[in-house]
Amino acid sequence: MAMSTENISQRFKGEISAQDEISTNAKGGSVTATLKQSITKAFGIADRIAGGALGKSKSYRLAAATIEVDKTNRLVLMAQASLNASKFVVHRTGEHSVEISIEGHEEERISEADSAFVELKRQQFLRQELSLTDAMTADEFETMSGQLQAMAAARHSVT
Repeated sequence: MAMSTENISQRFKGEISAQDEISTNAKGGSVTATLKQSITKAFGIADRIAGGALGKSKSYRLAAATIEVDKTNRLVLMAQASLNASKFVVHRTGEHSVEISIEGHEEERISEADSAFVELKRQQFLRQELSLTDAMTADEFETMSGQLQAMAAARHSVT
């Protein structure tokens, strides 16, 4: 199956170190991939593979996994295969998106606005000024929300 190489080098956008085409060769149910120098350098394995002498061939083991982002987009992840290697965790963040993190290195990312809002609510709770509702269904919440919005609109309407 021939694949168009038009704009293949611009397929990935965002915070990436390198991108290039990878040549493959299928034989007996397996596929061998050849990583170009720009990828091996960015991956940090180019010098180790070269072995210091031109023409010397060395093999290098990589760990690989596939991710199905959605029904039409799949990715192959590769990492250096070593006994002390980090474990990568894939989190689905939306219908067509995933987030990759290193196990144990997830940082809490809260915007300043969200942090200020949570602190305000915490202070209101401590002063017993925060009214919490009982558990409710989505329909009950929509009804209550609609009533509160109507009351707020009436309070703030200019006549």
